Amino acid sequence: MDYIEVRDLRGEDWVWSAKKFLFHPNVDAQMYKVYSGLAAYANNISQRAFPGILTLAEKLHMGRSTVIRAIAKLEKYKFIKVERSRGSHNIYSLLKIPDSSPPRRLVDPVDETVFNWDDYKAGMLNDPRKEINIIAYFFNAKQKTFETKAQVEVAIKTHLDDAKDLAKFDRKKVGEKIRKLAYDWPKFTLKTVTKELVK
Repeated sequence: MDYIEVRDLRGEDWVWSAKKFLFHPNVDAQMYKVYSGLAAYANNISQRAFPGILTLAEKLHMGRSTVIRAIAKLEKYKFIKVERSRGSHNIYSLLKIPDSSPPRRLVDPVDETVFNWDDYKAGMLNDPRKEINIIAYFFNAKQKTFETKAQVEVAIKTHLDDAKDLAKFDRKKVGEKIRKLAYDWPKFTLKTVTKELVK
């Protein structure tokens, strides 16, 4: 008879998560993986952690943008609290998992297609108009998420003139400046990007 060794809970470094988080209807695989990564770094008493985005991406074998999107979703559903600090790592607090799942968003009976922000953003990045690409880069760097197409269209209209001003610059330089400002100065605007590029 073959001997099968079962796992032993003693002497191992475990990461625990609540069943109601694991089975929550709004939790996807990326969210669960990132939450587990934060839990691995969290202080047992304060439940606070401050790993860098790149550290999480490397340790979890995930892309940087995927980690950022997962953190934004975890924050949106109040599974974590994020304290953003300019020039330093964010501080993440693991919050008490709510007793009941948040209500699901009802689909408009007139339009039965559910809006997917990630897909819409990918379309913006592939749009032939340079100003739309820039706005997509900007939204991504600011970790913005939208629930409806109407919300995105309003946000695009708000930033369109500034994005058209930036369209005159080299696309790569604009992207690099947006990424740098997102790290150094999270409250930056597209006007800020233009000012930095003309210095």
